[in-house]
Amino acid sequence: MPGSAPFSLEHTFKPNLFNEAKAYINHAPFHNPQSSALPFAVDTNGEFVGLNDNTADIEVGSTFGIVDNLTWAHGRHAFKMGMEYRRVRLNQGQTADNNLSFGSADDMSTATLDKISYIAPWCCHGLRRNFLLPYFQDEWKVTPTFTLTAGVRWEYYGVAHEATNRTTVFDPNQFHGVCLGSGSFNVLPVPTSAGPINTPPCPKDPALYNPNYRNFDPRIAVAWAPSALQGKTVFRAGFGIYRGAAQNDDLNAGLEGKPVWSQPDTVAINGSGSSEKPRFTSR
Repeated sequence: MPGSAPFSLEHTFKPNLFNEAKAYINHAPFHNPQSSALPFAVDTNGEFVGLNDNTADIEVGSTFGIVDNLTWAHGRHAFKMGMEYRRVRLNQGQTADNNLSFGSADDMSTATLDKISYIAPWCCHGLRRNFLLPYFQDEWKVTPTFTLTAGVRWEYYGVAHEATNRTTVFDPNQFHGVCLGSGSFNVLPVPTSAGPINTPPCPKDPALYNPNYRNFDPRIAVAWAPSALQGKTVFRAGFGIYRGAAQNDDLNAGLEGKPVWSQPDTVAINGSGSSEKPRFTSR
């Protein structure tokens, strides 16, 4: 069940100096089961409507953060500054997924299986990210009826990484083509000496993509309350550049891919229903 817990502390140091500190925790366990009570799915090769099994995609997300905002009033200016730090955690797994396939309607009537596919349950892939979001703003009372607000915000969305460093990064121009994380179970297909020359050595835990440190976003706005309207009307206009970190699932696609040991294994059964010399293939 999703839940959140915010905490806030406000303190006035001086009449013109105010600080607000916040901390929060958000937790959202997401279980996406198929609508079935069967422990196995049934595929009839298009002869009849198939039946789903009760396999489930499990995602448990948690976000921890702290925010601090400071306001200082000085003359006609109100300076506001602060920063947010956010930690994102997303753990994923899957329950068992089993499929029984029949080649034809006749096979269904005689309960003759064509093949059996199965995926073992697996857990867990863990996505981790850190965000840093500082800002500065000046609200300037140019005249009693005209206010100018200007500021800038820097947004750094840290590179996602897997908690146990089990990733494998492919790049023909870096790391001799392939680089394994320190926790990877994979094996290099060829010796690193067989890859491109004059490439940097493979780091212990390669990044999934390059970080972006250039997210500087300006904000500007004006507010005007004409004296002729006796303070009953305010005209406002503004401009800003706003960014977002995108959905974690979008970046998590590579981590969400099934591990090698959980790819469907298929047992092919001959027409008589005998398991003589079963053929195992991995997709």
